[in-house]
Amino acid sequence: MRRILIATMAVLMVGQAAAKDVLSGVSLYEDVTRYASFGLHRFGSPGDHGTADWIAAELKAAGFAIKFQPVVLGRQYVVERATAEAAGTTAEATPFWWPPEDKASFHLSAPLARDGDVAGKVLWIDLPFDRGAYLGAAHRAAIAEAAAKKPAAVLLMIGNPADERFAYNVTQDDAPWPVPVMVVAARSRATFERALASGVPVTFDVDGHYDRNVGGRNVIAEIGAGRGPTIVVSTPMTGWYSCVCERGPALPTSSRWRARLLRRNGRLIWSSSPPPAMRLAMAAWSCF
Repeated sequence: MRRILIATMAVLMVGQAAAKDVLSGVSLYEDVTRYASFGLHRFGSPGDHGTADWIAAELKAAGFAIKFQPVVLGRQYVVERATAEAAGTTAEATPFWWPPEDKASFHLSAPLARDGDVAGKVLWIDLPFDRGAYLGAAHRAAIAEAAAKKPAAVLLMIGNPADERFAYNVTQDDAPWPVPVMVVAARSRATFERALASGVPVTFDVDGHYDRNVGGRNVIAEIGAGRGPTIVVSTPMTGWYSCVCERGPALPTSSRWRARLLRRNGRLIWSSSPPPAMRLAMAAWSCF
């Protein structure tokens, strides 16, 4: 009888929530707009804390027990501006962590080179996209070999399907590179090929700094008094630079329980066995 009652309540809740069409463009865009309103979501920033508070309030309103788990990063590199310029064309750049401590902010201009005597020059290297999340041994070795040639800096392009800037994650224990390593998008290749051919210098302009012992919070939402499924909403430690895509619920994966969160009158509703469409919606909510 109890199972029948629970099943009936779940069907009623799902039916009422579905009436709002939680997967409509309007509904999803409202969440995106709210998320973006917090500003930059870098770990430990006001935007990060605001996002955590918002998600915690939503889950609490849905009946979950909420607690915050403090997380501290020993160091975090914050870059406010970084560009690479050649022959009047400026491209956005990303200092690849960890930059040297004394080059958190820097300005330098030097000729571009691919081989030969590169001491004091900007050494251009390309690395393939290996689909990994963290910097692998082969890529580490390639960057270390380039830095050992004593260039003023390394210009790095990492191939990827979008031809955009791409940088792998590293760990808190990784040492800074001996020289700045600057990532630029492969779509800017023509600009730097012209600089290489003509001998004009490449100019890097970086405004950044290191922060120490940066505090953030995981949001932990539980239901079932420790016996049922648990949702954990957190900012992983990979969000060191300008994390915008790592806040959202982690779904239980056991065959007995699955999670579904639906919106009804501003509340999040939990039930079991979500259809594939809802799993996709959850993934979208996790990664605006």
